[in-house]
Amino acid sequence: MKKLLLLAITALAFAGGRAVTVDPTLYKEYDGIKVQNLWLLDRVHCPKDFAADADLSSNNYARRAILRNGIAYVALSNAGNVVVAPGDTVKEVGRIMRYDARTGKKLASLELTLNGRPYGGLLCANNIGVDNYGHFWIMPFTQSARYVPFYQLNENTGELKLLAELDKGAKIARTDYCDVIGDITLKEDVCNIISPGASSNLVYGWHNDKGGDSDTWSGFFFGEPSLAILHCYPEAEEVNFSYAPAAKFILGEDDDTRYAGDLFYIDGFGLWPTIYDFEGNIVEDFGVAKADIEANPKLAGDPGANGITEFWLEDHHFIAYPQGQYEKGFKCEMNIVELGEGDSFAGMDLKWYFPQTGLGSTSDTGIRLHEVSVEEVTEGGQPAIMMLDYKCFNGMGVYLLGKGVTPTGSDEPIEPEIPGDLNGDEQVNAGDVSELYTLILAGNFDEKADLNNDNQVNAGDVSELYGIILGGGK
Repeated sequence: MKKLLLLAITALAFAGGRAVTVDPTLYKEYDGIKVQNLWLLDRVHCPKDFAADADLSSNNYARRAILRNGIAYVALSNAGNVVVAPGDTVKEVGRIMRYDARTGKKLASLELTLNGRPYGGLLCANNIGVDNYGHFWIMPFTQSARYVPFYQLNENTGELKLLAELDKGAKIARTDYCDVIGDITLKEDVCNIISPGASSNLVYGWHNDKGGDSDTWSGFFFGEPSLAILHCYPEAEEVNFSYAPAAKFILGEDDDTRYAGDLFYIDGFGLWPTIYDFEGNIVEDFGVAKADIEANPKLAGDPGANGITEFWLEDHHFIAYPQGQYEKGFKCEMNIVELGEGDSFAGMDLKWYFPQTGLGSTSDTGIRLHEVSVEEVTEGGQPAIMMLDYKCFNGMGVYLLGKGVTPTGSDEPIEPEIPGDLNGDEQVNAGDVSELYTLILAGNFDEKADLNNDNQVNAGDVSELYGIILGGGK
């Protein structure tokens, strides 16, 4: 097997003191649509740069990200503790990291505040998003609480404003992730919010009319705040979304229904994305695409990660969802799939998956969510999609899709290096341990022997190498 000559193409530009790393794959053109990767910051292609960003690499509390106006916003829920005054400490404060979507340069972060105080608490910024009118919002994780705080975020200052305390009602389940459609300020339009309950068959939802206020929120499901889902795909005797399920509203087709939330996806652990109506009926699931999946198993991949996003590019209707997580040979790849005739799963076709060489294969301890956020832009004078691909604890990158895009990458075969293979025999075993001890005793630095990315070759790398050999490492 040929050794990998280049795991990534390194641009001459620099982002915040680091060379820009670009996806090495040249992606095929489809109906004139080309693919350009602007940058990657991940465990596969630039592990040292990723390790240097401690907010991303040493903290699995940075779980969601959003792309808006050319900036990638990553929400971190545990940026440390802040002592406001003696005896007054705010624990696990929230922070928003910001990155230039064009260059990958890390910008100044936003420290979250509420009523003039640091904002914190367990997974306090587990969700970040932007509504359909450009307003940013934050929602925390909840375990056994009945009420879910919902905040508007000032994306320039980090200041939060409490908009509502959403009532789950009498049926309480943990909530991790949510989606919002409409206008959170209620000045321009209605607002609807949805959040599936973990380890349950419940989905929570809330509604407010245009012109409403914090006291006029009601249950989304005929006035009720929760709905029991009775069917899923793959089929099960009892529906259970397991941990960290995700949901996504589907925009309505006309002005009257655009933000009504009549249809939505739920993607639970071990389940594939499924479309439901507001009565809980399955509208469509991957079962209608059995023939397509048999022809290309990557369409289904492994349902270990959650999340789905829809977008249009000219006449093409795409969905983006994880091909797999960091297990079973997957490295956190994201499928980009064109829907079939009539916007159906039936006949859907996998056009690309990003990055083809993966973001990483390091466990984030069960975060589940793999985020994709898209924004319509113009590139080369033609409509294009800018896409942020983000997986907690493994990395992120930004891609452009469009006919005016300049493609990046090479069509030469890419064969990734084997972490821990220090003697070049394409295996990781005792021979590599011997090679590592030789390097340490000689005082020689070899980048591929720096397995824990601390810019040294020492006993820490021996421990990492044994972890790889025993199956518990990278």
